[in-house]
Amino acid sequence: MAHLHRFYVEKGLEPPTDLVLLPPEEAHHARAVVRLKPGDRVSLFDGRGGCADAEIQSITKKEVQVFVRKIIRKPSPQKRVILAQAWLHKTKAIEEIICKGTELGISQFWFFRGQRSECVPKQSEKWVRVAVEVCKQCGRLWLPGFKTFLSLDSLLTDCVCPVLVACRAKDSASLRDCVSPSTEDVCLIVGPEGDFTEEEKEVLRAQGARFISLGEITFRAETAALVMTTLTMYEMGAYVI
Repeated sequence: MAHLHRFYVEKGLEPPTDLVLLPPEEAHHARAVVRLKPGDRVSLFDGRGGCADAEIQSITKKEVQVFVRKIIRKPSPQKRVILAQAWLHKTKAIEEIICKGTELGISQFWFFRGQRSECVPKQSEKWVRVAVEVCKQCGRLWLPGFKTFLSLDSLLTDCVCPVLVACRAKDSASLRDCVSPSTEDVCLIVGPEGDFTEEEKEVLRAQGARFISLGEITFRAETAALVMTTLTMYEMGAYVI
């Protein structure tokens, strides 16, 4: 293979003899950055478990067309982790969570307005672009999903799996007592700068959420989210070491 590169295709790939036009951004990258040529082999993915072995068919100033040789579909991951992050002050911190969380294997990113959040979560098209770039880099075939909520209450109403909260509290439990290799779905909730209010903690307790302490160190919110994700997915058996 002269080149191996993963491209995001907005439309699902159907027959294995499809001729596919790459999206404009990917076409530019193929033509001007990695300088692919007709005959070079590439890999395509659709973000929904589909991966295709393909070959550059033609390249013009405006379009890059590829010929799909073979399509392989992989099932969605058995271990599904939702990361529910209270809205933070800096957009850069949110994007960092999406970038690293996608790499770690987060299935869904949920953002909600905590009582100490300064504003309402605002979904951005950049989130998908960030996730796509990470998937291309690490070979992940399933793109994560995104949701926003106006409050913690509305988020909990939408959540149907066990809830773990990264928070130092008197009733904190051991992570190993809450998840195991048999666990398939879990929602991890992380507070904003300044942590949860006592009112929010009571709401979480009333919904059966379990508090998990990450130790004596006080992490920044975005660091706490990634530490919590890594430890939880390890205990769930998502990482084989």
